[in-house]
Amino acid sequence: VIIVGGGNSAQQEAILLSGYCKSVTMVQNLDKLTGEASGIELINKTENISVLYNKKVVELIGTDKLEAIVIEDVNTLEKQVLNTDGVFVAIGHMANNEPFKNICDLDENGFIISNECMTNINGLYVAGDCRQKKIRQISTAIADGTLASVAAISYLDK
Repeated sequence: VIIVGGGNSAQQEAILLSGYCKSVTMVQNLDKLTGEASGIELINKTENISVLYNKKVVELIGTDKLEAIVIEDVNTLEKQVLNTDGVFVAIGHMANNEPFKNICDLDENGFIISNECMTNINGLYVAGDCRQKKIRQISTAIADGTLASVAAISYLDK
Protein backbone atom coordinates (compact mmCIF):
# COMPACT_ATOMS: atom_id res chain seq x y z
CA VAL A 1 0.00 0.00 0.00
CA ILE A 2 1.17 3.57 -0.67
CA ILE A 3 0.84 6.46 1.79
CA VAL A 4 1.31 9.96 0.44
CA GLY A 5 2.80 12.30 3.04
CA GLY A 6 5.42 12.33 5.76
CA GLY A 7 3.93 14.16 8.74
CA ASN A 8 2.34 12.80 11.90
CA SER A 9 -0.86 11.69 10.16
CA ALA A 10 1.03 9.79 7.46
CA GLN A 11 3.31 8.18 10.03
CA GLN A 12 0.36 7.00 12.13
CA GLU A 13 -1.33 5.53 9.06
CA ALA A 14 1.90 3.79 7.95
CA ILE A 15 2.47 2.25 11.37
CA LEU A 16 -1.14 1.06 11.61
CA LEU A 17 -1.19 -0.39 8.08
CA SER A 18 2.20 -2.09 8.52
CA GLY A 19 0.44 -4.57 10.81
CA TYR A 20 -2.01 -5.54 8.05
CA CYS A 21 -0.08 -5.12 4.81
CA LYS A 22 2.87 -6.96 3.33
CA SER A 23 4.55 -3.64 2.58
CA VAL A 24 3.88 0.05 3.12
CA THR A 25 5.62 2.69 1.03
CA MET A 26 5.52 6.32 2.08
CA VAL A 27 5.90 8.92 -0.69
CA GLN A 28 7.30 12.14 0.79
CA ASN A 29 7.85 15.27 -1.31
CA LEU A 30 10.56 16.52 1.06
CA ASP A 31 14.02 15.15 1.89
CA LYS A 32 12.89 14.12 5.39
CA LEU A 33 9.85 13.09 7.39
CA THR A 34 8.24 16.01 9.21
CA GLY A 35 6.40 14.43 12.12
CA GLU A 36 7.34 13.74 15.71
CA ALA A 37 10.74 12.18 16.40
CA SER A 38 9.23 9.09 18.05
CA GLY A 39 7.09 8.41 14.98
CA ILE A 40 10.04 8.82 12.63
CA GLU A 41 12.08 6.44 14.79
CA LEU A 42 9.31 3.84 14.67
CA ILE A 43 8.96 4.23 10.88
CA ASN A 44 12.70 3.63 10.49
CA LYS A 45 12.57 0.53 12.72
CA THR A 46 9.57 -1.08 11.00
CA GLU A 47 10.91 -3.53 8.41
CA ASN A 48 7.94 -3.46 6.03
CA ILE A 49 7.77 0.36 5.82
CA SER A 50 9.92 2.15 3.26
CA VAL A 51 10.09 5.87 2.50
CA LEU A 52 10.70 7.44 -0.90
CA TYR A 53 11.99 10.98 -0.37
CA ASN A 54 11.75 13.95 -2.75
CA LYS A 55 8.92 12.30 -4.69
CA LYS A 56 5.35 13.28 -5.53
CA VAL A 57 2.45 11.35 -7.02
CA VAL A 58 1.60 12.61 -10.51
CA GLU A 59 -0.72 9.92 -11.87
CA LEU A 60 -2.99 7.06 -10.83
CA ILE A 61 -3.17 4.06 -13.20
CA GLY A 62 -6.02 1.57 -13.46
CA THR A 63 -9.18 0.72 -15.36
CA ASP A 64 -11.67 -0.83 -12.94
CA LYS A 65 -9.42 -0.53 -9.90
CA LEU A 66 -6.15 1.09 -8.90
CA GLU A 67 -3.22 -0.84 -10.33
CA ALA A 68 -0.26 1.54 -10.03
CA ILE A 69 0.83 5.11 -9.46
CA VAL A 70 3.39 7.27 -11.19
CA ILE A 71 5.73 9.21 -8.93
CA GLU A 72 8.05 12.00 -9.99
CA ASP A 73 11.30 13.10 -8.37
CA VAL A 74 10.87 16.74 -7.32
CA ASN A 75 14.50 17.54 -8.21
CA THR A 76 15.23 15.56 -11.38
CA LEU A 77 11.62 15.20 -12.68
CA GLU A 78 12.41 11.52 -13.36
CA LYS A 79 9.24 9.39 -13.27
CA GLN A 80 8.76 5.90 -11.90
CA VAL A 81 5.78 3.50 -11.85
CA LEU A 82 4.91 1.74 -8.59
CA ASN A 83 2.45 -1.15 -8.64
CA THR A 84 -0.08 -0.93 -5.81
CA ASP A 85 -3.67 -1.71 -4.97
CA GLY A 86 -4.12 1.02 -2.39
CA VAL A 87 -3.24 4.67 -1.78
CA PHE A 88 -3.87 6.68 1.38
CA VAL A 89 -3.44 10.44 1.18
CA ALA A 90 -2.26 11.86 4.50
CA ILE A 91 -0.82 15.25 3.61
CA GLY A 92 -2.14 17.40 6.39
CA HIS A 93 -5.27 19.29 7.18
CA MET A 94 -6.87 22.29 5.55
CA ALA A 95 -9.45 24.37 7.33
CA ASN A 96 -12.70 25.12 5.51
CA ASN A 97 -13.48 28.28 7.47
CA GLU A 98 -13.99 30.75 4.61
CA PRO A 99 -17.48 31.75 5.88
CA PHE A 100 -15.94 32.86 9.20
CA LYS A 101 -13.05 34.96 7.89
CA ASN A 102 -14.91 38.25 8.46
CA ILE A 103 -16.62 37.13 11.67
CA CYS A 104 -13.91 35.85 14.03
CA ASP A 105 -10.11 35.57 14.22
CA LEU A 106 -8.42 32.95 12.03
CA ASP A 107 -4.76 31.97 12.10
CA GLU A 108 -2.45 32.05 9.06
CA ASN A 109 -3.67 28.56 8.04
CA GLY A 110 -7.35 29.45 8.25
CA PHE A 111 -8.12 27.73 11.57
CA ILE A 112 -10.39 29.55 14.04
CA ILE A 113 -8.45 30.89 17.02
CA SER A 114 -10.07 30.04 20.34
CA ASN A 115 -9.47 29.70 24.05
CA GLU A 116 -11.13 26.55 25.35
CA CYS A 117 -13.45 26.65 22.30
CA MET A 118 -14.42 30.30 22.86
CA THR A 119 -13.64 32.63 19.96
CA ASN A 120 -12.93 36.34 20.18
CA ILE A 121 -16.65 36.93 19.52
CA ASN A 122 -18.86 36.79 22.62
CA GLY A 123 -21.29 33.86 22.26
CA LEU A 124 -19.48 32.22 19.30
CA TYR A 125 -17.93 28.85 20.14
CA VAL A 126 -15.96 26.44 17.98
CA ALA A 127 -15.34 22.70 18.16
CA GLY A 128 -13.53 20.08 16.14
CA ASP A 129 -10.93 20.24 13.40
CA CYS A 130 -11.89 23.74 12.24
CA ARG A 131 -10.27 25.29 15.32
CA GLN A 132 -6.59 25.93 15.91
CA LYS A 133 -5.05 23.05 17.90
CA LYS A 134 -2.19 20.57 17.85
CA ILE A 135 -4.06 17.27 17.51
CA ARG A 136 -6.84 16.61 15.00
CA GLN A 137 -8.55 13.36 15.88
CA ILE A 138 -12.13 12.34 16.56
CA SER A 139 -11.42 12.10 20.30
CA THR A 140 -10.29 15.75 20.45
CA ALA A 141 -13.27 16.87 18.36
CA ILE A 142 -15.63 15.14 20.81
CA ALA A 143 -13.90 16.84 23.74
CA ASP A 144 -14.18 20.19 21.92
CA GLY A 145 -17.91 19.62 21.49
CA THR A 146 -18.28 19.09 25.23
CA LEU A 147 -16.25 22.21 26.05
CA ALA A 148 -18.15 24.34 23.54
CA SER A 149 -21.58 23.14 24.69
CA VAL A 150 -20.80 23.72 28.38
CA ALA A 151 -19.46 27.20 27.57
CA ALA A 152 -22.54 27.98 25.43
CA ILE A 153 -24.92 26.87 28.20
CA SER A 154 -23.04 29.03 30.68
CA TYR A 155 -23.24 31.98 28.27
CA LEU A 156 -27.01 31.48 27.78
CA ASP A 157 -27.58 31.16 31.53
CA LYS A 158 -26.08 34.63 32.04
